[in-house]
Amino acid sequence: MGSTDKQQVEAAAKCGGGCGSVLVTIVVTIWLVLRPSEPKCYIAAFMAPALNKTSNATTNSAIVFLVEFDNENDNVGIQYDNVNFTVGVFLDRNTTSPVGSSTIDGFYQGHKKNAQKWTSVEAHSGALNKMGKVDGKMYFRVNFTTSVKYKTVTIYSKRHRFWGGANIAVNDAGLKEENDNIRLGHYFPVIVQSGAPLLPSSFLGLLVHFVLLSLFL
Repeated sequence: MGSTDKQQVEAAAKCGGGCGSVLVTIVVTIWLVLRPSEPKCYIAAFMAPALNKTSNATTNSAIVFLVEFDNENDNVGIQYDNVNFTVGVFLDRNTTSPVGSSTIDGFYQGHKKNAQKWTSVEAHSGALNKMGKVDGKMYFRVNFTTSVKYKTVTIYSKRHRFWGGANIAVNDAGLKEENDNIRLGHYFPVIVQSGAPLLPSSFLGLLVHFVLLSLFL
């Protein structure tokens, strides 16, 4: 092989290595830009007519609530499987009892979109009579679970588990006490007294780390 040929081979090798590095950088940059964030799920409205002390609807065992789904991703759509809800009542600070379940049919949500879906649970006979007061309030527990696929341009990701829950305090009218939307996050079904931390912050940080890591594995 002549000297000219050797120079061409060396130049091609250098170009190949450099081009490979550029390609890796581009792929990593695109992944960081398009990496999806988990949607957020909230309880926007919640009503249990049977607990309304000023009405005659005490025999109405329906529990009705409005769920809000937020997709804050700039360039990523989300396909939800059926979203399954379970509702329970608190018997005391640490104990819940299930009263019913419901399902919101799967749907697609575009990027930067908000969706609101009504659903209802028909409580088991006498289930609401078991409710105990904690710090003078009555609480429900709402949990959900589903799977989502993220859509970038025309490509869907694999399914990722999406779940959460929250404690819902209701007033004497059977409506949720909190005026703001209540986030259905990764919270434990325990009512914490006086805002005291439920778990050490180091444990919570570790839990959040593994939950986020699981979204991309």
